[in-house]
Amino acid sequence: MKGRKKTPKPNEHNDGPKRSLRKRNITAPIEAKSDSTKKVKKSQKKPIANITVSNLNHAEKTNGETEFESTSTHHKMIGSCTRSWPVLDFENHRSEIVNCTPHLWPLHHDCSKNIFHYITNNSLGRPTYGNKMAIDRKTLSAIEDYDVFSAQQPYHSRITAIEWHPKMDNHFCVGSKHGDLGYYRLKYKDSQSMKIKRIKSFTGIGPGGYISAMKFHPTDDNKFFTASLDGKVSLGDMENDTELGQKVFLNTCSWERWYCSLDAHKTDNLVVAGSNAGHTHLLSRTGDVIWDKRLHSQKVSHLEFSPCEPHLLCSASLDHTVRMWDLRMVNEKKPLSCLHHDKGINSAFFSLTDGTRLLTTDQGDNIRIYRAPFWQLETDIRHPHRFFQHITPIKAYWHPLSDTIMCGRFPDEKNYPDLGDKRAIDFFNPCTGAMVYSLKNVHYNNITSLCKFNNTGNVLLSAMGYNMLLWSTSASQEVSEDHCAKDKKQARETLENQMSKEKIQLTCDKSKDKKISKLQLNIKDKRKSKDNDVDKASKKRKRN
Repeated sequence: MKGRKKTPKPNEHNDGPKRSLRKRNITAPIEAKSDSTKKVKKSQKKPIANITVSNLNHAEKTNGETEFESTSTHHKMIGSCTRSWPVLDFENHRSEIVNCTPHLWPLHHDCSKNIFHYITNNSLGRPTYGNKMAIDRKTLSAIEDYDVFSAQQPYHSRITAIEWHPKMDNHFCVGSKHGDLGYYRLKYKDSQSMKIKRIKSFTGIGPGGYISAMKFHPTDDNKFFTASLDGKVSLGDMENDTELGQKVFLNTCSWERWYCSLDAHKTDNLVVAGSNAGHTHLLSRTGDVIWDKRLHSQKVSHLEFSPCEPHLLCSASLDHTVRMWDLRMVNEKKPLSCLHHDKGINSAFFSLTDGTRLLTTDQGDNIRIYRAPFWQLETDIRHPHRFFQHITPIKAYWHPLSDTIMCGRFPDEKNYPDLGDKRAIDFFNPCTGAMVYSLKNVHYNNITSLCKFNNTGNVLLSAMGYNMLLWSTSASQEVSEDHCAKDKKQARETLENQMSKEKIQLTCDKSKDKKISKLQLNIKDKRKSKDNDVDKASKKRKRN
């Protein structure tokens, strides 16, 4: 049996002609290999009809218009010429799509007049460019009529977190620096007036109870999640709880480590929380820890799940980076993409319309918009919102009905003299970066740190230091009348004060005149008495 040889099988690679063909394909260059494979498979293909279609690649002009350049691309029609479907072959142009400039390729998707882009957008349910512009104009015209219909100071400390209910558009929560939390409801009296009612309130622990993040429970309308400075991530209940944070999910038991960001997944049983040490905790809605990983080197200032991709997580940090993660395979050293900034980041929000844009706000003076799927930089906006110690970090946010950006600002006449000396809420176009409107009120001239619309987009909630303001169009006429009445009252009060001051001055002047006249009379009497005494003395001398 030792001298028995193994007979080769016919299907193995050591047979003669197949082995030589394999060697030729391996040793040949890539072009030759591709040509050889094409020659082998050429007989297997169906008859095709080659049609040359011009591919439109646009470039921006100086005046803002778009110019299209035609490059020939071949699209193949498989089957007969009478009844056939186009099959787009992008193998030759794959590098062009990936390596195009960041500020051009999103506009090519939105503004293209190519019929294939139009069909693709309709099949994906995306609105056309004209529809987007019409929606933007409609929302902007409504914002121009906004005015404050309610201004309250709910707590003795500044507001640090605001959140609208995802299902009920007239419910919202407000958290403060000392850990206070209030649950409010808007009551509509009629079509032109609204009233605020506090449903539930929780008192905080005082200094050190800073509520840094807050989210409503996706399935239970009465529950909410909070992350606070005392190192706790807790679940609250509006109906049953008497104190805030009775059910604690995470607790550091230390003042040196705390949680500063939080988000709850809309569909999956997931909750994510970030700490000031760069750690990110993934939990279930019942509080079970799934994993704990350090995704950043510094404080994780913001966390958010993507609204259109259920496995995509966005994290922003003070280490000047925004990172994208796939929850199915999280590697601490290899994120899906890393977006570098010049300063630490306060927030990173996905767009509320389709989730294909990402809005970041840093602690300097930059607002940036990135575009999916490669998260290329689309627009960089210079805006005065730099961070300093004694205010809540300013965060830009999206409009729920259109891709419009809003952000509070404070006057910076040295660097931004064109914006003026008034504090306001600025609205921007994410495609061009131009400011489309500035919302302000003369009676409330403080720095707006946080601002959010409800889901229907008819009420704007803003946090201005210790005050919370509610803006709307339905009550603007009533509010203007109230302001006119207040102005009239103030004018009357000032006039009355001036009249009273003048009366007091007149009475004082009269009393002074009387005193002066009395003094003058007394002086005259004294002079007369002295003269009489002198006359009497002189007469006595003459007699003597």
